Order: sequence, then C-alpha cells, then structure tokens
Amino acid sequence: MNNEALAKSKNSIIAIASGKGGVGKTFSAITISHALSMQDQRVLLFDGNLELANIDIQMGLIPKHSLDNVFNGTATLNQICIYDKTLGFDIIPGTSEMHNLEDLPKKKIDSLSEDLLLIAKRYDKIIIDLASGMGYSVKKMAFMADSILLVTNHEPTALSDAFNFLKVMKNYNKKLNAQIIINESNSIREGERTFRMLKKICEEFLGISTALIGVIRTDINVKEAILNQAPLLKHSPECNAAIDIIEIAKKI
Repeated sequence: MNNEALAKSKNSIIAIASGKGGVGKTFSAITISHALSMQDQRVLLFDGNLELANIDIQMGLIPKHSLDNVFNGTATLNQICIYDKTLGFDIIPGTSEMHNLEDLPKKKIDSLSEDLLLIAKRYDKIIIDLASGMGYSVKKMAFMADSILLVTNHEPTALSDAFNFLKVMKNYNKKLNAQIIINESNSIREGERTFRMLKKICEEFLGISTALIGVIRTDINVKEAILNQAPLLKHSPECNAAIDIIEIAKKI
C-alpha cells in the first residue's frame, strides 16, 4: 500500500513519539490509553518498538505471543492481541527479541502497517508507542497516524531530539499534525514556558507551528507506579500527574 492509499484509509490513530528515549514516552502511551478506556472508548495500544518491547516490561506482562510471531508468519495481529482486564484496553505486544531494524525488510514493516490499519476500524483509538530514533518504521507509522503526540521535557537534549524529530517528519510528511506534551515539569507554568521555547525555534527554523496539548507535572507517584508495575490512574488517581494525563486524554 502506498502513502496515498494509507492516507485515505486512516482511522483514529495516535502515534506517541519522542525522537529518542528517556522522556517518559512509553509511560505516557500506557497511561493515556488507560485514561481513554476510562472514558468508555475502545482502545488498542500497539507497541511500535520493533527492536525490543517496552510496554510489556512497564505493565508487567508476560505475553505468550508477540510481534515476533507476526514477523515469522506463525500468527496474525488479531491472534497476538491481548485484553488487559485491569486497564480495560487491548494490547499488541512488541518483540521479545532484539531486532536490528536495518535488517528487517521494509516489506514486513509495510505489511504490519497495513494489518494495523485493517483492525483499527474496531477501535475508537489506536495508540502507537513509537520506537526511539527516526528509522523507517517510525516514519511509516507516524505517517499513517491521524496525529502525533510528541513527548519531551525541559532538558536541552530532549528539546533537541524533539526538534530533530519534527524536522525529519516535516520532510517526510508535508501535512504533519503534531502536538506537544511537556513531561516532568515542576509546574504547569514552567511547562508552558518550555513549550514556547520549542515552538519558537520550530517556527524560526522549520517554518511550522506546533500546539501544546498538555503538561505533565513531576510527581513521585509516577516513579512509584513504574517500580511497582502498577497503573498510575489506579495507584494514585488524584495525584498531579494523573490529573494532567486525564486532561490530555480529554483533548484527544
């Protein structure tokens, strides 16, 4: 399926990106999916890290099947999809073995993207936790999404990674629809200042205007939830970070 065909068949697909790792992308993808399911939406969380699964580890899952089975032809996406009763949404587990994406044929990634589009019709929202970096799989899945939520924080390296992601994606997709999540901010006001810095350099050097969808405040409960492999919205539903993520989910 070519890019034009993909664009015509898009459903409610949201890609969660970061450029590089370490800014809370996977945590954000899981918790946003949970927040959406709490709104009685049918949600599928897809682990798009084709090098090594992240979602399984953070959620404490031990799936019997994964994308490895899809790649070797022993299962379909439907067959590896699992339902998490605690969080109320479906999950497609990532790979359980380290893959070199340079060695993974583009045809397999294309086929995976097409299969994902086919099952998207069953859901209100598909959340794709993209891999780090800017490889072919990241660009392909980001292009097929209706929108991109780009997670970053106030660290200069994180902002640089976010800028570079937008730069590459602008060249790959002229109709880029990206919104920014500022994570690990000391306050909403500080997060808004960080966003304005990113917005300014994007307008000046890329000629694009980005929008802020939300700020997630620094919260000790996040670290505790991750360490305990517990969903934040059940572990500490009234903490600042939980409130912030629920507000973000309402805007999606």
